Amino acid sequence: CGRRSNQAIRVESMLKRNNSDYATLSDSELASRIATRDVAAVRLVTGRNNQRLFRTAWSILKDRSEAEEAVQDGYLKAFDAIGTFAGRSSLSTWLHSQRGHHHRDHNLRAAFVHVMADAAVSVLVIIGLVAGRQFGWIWMDPLMGLIATVVIMSWSWSLVRAAGAVLLDVSPDPALSAKIAARLERRGDRISDLHLWRVGPGHIAAIVSVVSDHPESSSAYKKRLSDLPGLSHITIEVERCPRIHGQARP
Repeated sequence: CGRRSNQAIRVESMLKRNNSDYATLSDSELASRIATRDVAAVRLVTGRNNQRLFRTAWSILKDRSEAEEAVQDGYLKAFDAIGTFAGRSSLSTWLHSQRGHHHRDHNLRAAFVHVMADAAVSVLVIIGLVAGRQFGWIWMDPLMGLIATVVIMSWSWSLVRAAGAVLLDVSPDPALSAKIAARLERRGDRISDLHLWRVGPGHIAAIVSVVSDHPESSSAYKKRLSDLPGLSHITIEVERCPRIHGQARP
């Protein structure tokens, strides 16, 4: 046990020394390190910006789990595009500007959660071992294990919930459904069926059934939706209203 604790203390000292060294790097140097997938640089930058990004996400979403999810997604987008950081602003400001343009990739997010969970567990284990050696708190080791379990379960649940929504074909964007309806339901036309589903990060497909007294071609309806962002594939079915329905309308 003593040998394991000494090793833990050496690891903790090494982590502190690395963090101190990285703290002196410029934003451009940190961006370069992140581009090479340097875990210490990623850990330093996320630690500096977590609170600010979370406050912004919380002010918009008003839900803690969704805000945490949005921050993780924002980091994935930003780190994937870190090569575009030109140093014209601070790295913190640049990260903040990336938050609104990300489309979720659950594979990347799962990898990110895995890496962060490993890092969190390592830190908690070190804390438990050091506390047990220095103060005799042998209960700290199992306590840190329980805390790590709760943290990992929380992150995993948000990921499972998001991925499950895709698998179950939950509507990926209710606001997009409203925009489609507003553009198609004109001059007496109405939508009898609308189904949206996600086909990839940032790509949504739609099948729409339109009922009309004076139907247009499907290409005409598609043209109304052509500038909606994220709508990558559209199938339009057009049906003419029965004559009795057309006569009954005022």
